[in-house]
Amino acid sequence: MNKTLKNFAFVISCLFIQGCSHGVDSNKEFNIVGAWTLDKMIFQDGSEVNPNPSGYTRCKVYDADSTYYCVELVSREGDVRILSHEAAKFTQHDTVYIENGRKTPFKIKSNSVFMTTFDGYTEVWVRADKLTEEKKQEIRDSFMNNNGTTLSNYISNEQQEKEKSKFLIILGSLVAIIIGGCIYLVITLRGKRKAQKELQAIMDENASHTTEISEKLQQAENDLFGSDYYTSLKKRVMKGDTLKKADWDEMSAQLKEAFPKFESRLSSLCKMSDVEMQVCMLLKLRFSPSEIATVIVKDASTISSIRGRLYQKVFGKKGGAKDWDEFLKGL
Repeated sequence: MNKTLKNFAFVISCLFIQGCSHGVDSNKEFNIVGAWTLDKMIFQDGSEVNPNPSGYTRCKVYDADSTYYCVELVSREGDVRILSHEAAKFTQHDTVYIENGRKTPFKIKSNSVFMTTFDGYTEVWVRADKLTEEKKQEIRDSFMNNNGTTLSNYISNEQQEKEKSKFLIILGSLVAIIIGGCIYLVITLRGKRKAQKELQAIMDENASHTTEISEKLQQAENDLFGSDYYTSLKKRVMKGDTLKKADWDEMSAQLKEAFPKFESRLSSLCKMSDVEMQVCMLLKLRFSPSEIATVIVKDASTISSIRGRLYQKVFGKKGGAKDWDEFLKGL
């Protein structure tokens, strides 16, 4: 019944947008290819929120091959860093927009403004004409270089001496570390064997999902992201509100209802700190790295490091932050 109502609401939204779009001559010339920045978010109650924390700008680059690249542009001391978020295929029609499999009503305000409506809020995007072709290419390339590049800095003789001193101190402690390491290794290996079995069980279960199970899981996800709770949480995060223990407990309860095994499986795969678990919870709720950084009160680069570190802890090999994000989607 809920699915039928959601489909009906989507059709009504499309018809409304189509009616509002008639008579706009710029539609005939509209071309989504190019760079766009997120200007604001409008909620159902009419309130507007600036979605970009200080120094951050959400940006998308649409290419003619139906590929889009979503990033955060971070301005720091005159320099602009790129934090890659998502890259996938898109389809854009007059009143319907499909992004990475997510379908939403679409409205063209002018040749330089369009709107997409999600569950409970509308995003307003404006064309970023000032973004250079060179910067657009950097955005594309950011998805090809998850590990970044290593910069070699000149080390003076004085610095080298300091490093030697540190090395001698480390060497003096090595014997004690080896003894403690052996004990730790035995305990860790036992834990890893258990975690590997759990990870394989997760992979096998995901591979064996029938169409009926997949549809039920998708419906539970849709119910969560269409709920009043999620809309309220989204607004609070956009406003930069601090989440208290009661808020995290409520988030955990909401996730457990929609994804019953999410937290228990994460805990069985590796030992996590409170911050690491909070980052995973927010990622599961589709919050961007910059939004998570605002909530956790950490730098965005720290959030990326946490994601990459967790992937390595669970899989035993290096991986990008986005690899961890993809894994969480299947939990």
